[in-house]
Amino acid sequence: MKDFVDIHINRESRFSLGIETNSGIYYLSFPVANTMADYEEFYKIDKEFVDNYPESLDKIQEILVRCRERQYDDHLFYEPGRDRGYPI
Repeated sequence: MKDFVDIHINRESRFSLGIETNSGIYYLSFPVANTMADYEEFYKIDKEFVDNYPESLDKIQEILVRCRERQYDDHLFYEPGRDRGYPI
């Protein structure tokens, strides 16, 4: 089981940066919703973005846009299901 721990939370842009403690992999997450539930999608990112936050905010925002547009799916922690949510 994955254990995601938020390090930084940006409420204005609705995302979190953190680490999955079992693997040591850093992530960017944001809320999504489908027809059944609200949940978060988790994307693998480089440690430097987390370490340099908030100075890295512009670059994180660029990645966030790509994630929300499903252009960064090769970095997802989990393969999306058939009822994949949309950013909220």
